[in-house]
Amino acid sequence: MTLLVALRGKDGIVAAADSRGTFGDPRGVTAQNDSQQKVHLVSAHAAVLMAGSGELGTQLVTEIAALARQQRMDGATQAMQLVRQIARARYAEWFPHLPPAVPPGMAGIGRPELAFMVAGYDADAGGQYTVPRLY
Repeated sequence: MTLLVALRGKDGIVAAADSRGTFGDPRGVTAQNDSQQKVHLVSAHAAVLMAGSGELGTQLVTEIAALARQQRMDGATQAMQLVRQIARARYAEWFPHLPPAVPPGMAGIGRPELAFMVAGYDADAGGQYTVPRLY
């Protein structure tokens, strides 16, 4: 289980996550890795936190960060929109025949679980990154 935290305080935003990755069937023996990076700075004013399928999440965040740099994108809202766009496109490409989710208690295989949180600042009317955002 991953713990993601983004807190807005008087002087800024704090984004944090645990660093444990667990691999294998949770009903049996699993392996752990305690050096997983789950908080990623994708621009000067935006961080993306991820939970779930670590391999897919890392691949998506790498693509998101590269695209953000290429487009000179900044700000939490732009980062959130990019996360949504890239994640939806890749999941549709990678898992076209799997349902987005399988309801609890129903048999079947759904898409790998992955969740994102975006924390950072957007620009105000003067172009200063002072507007806090948590998505």
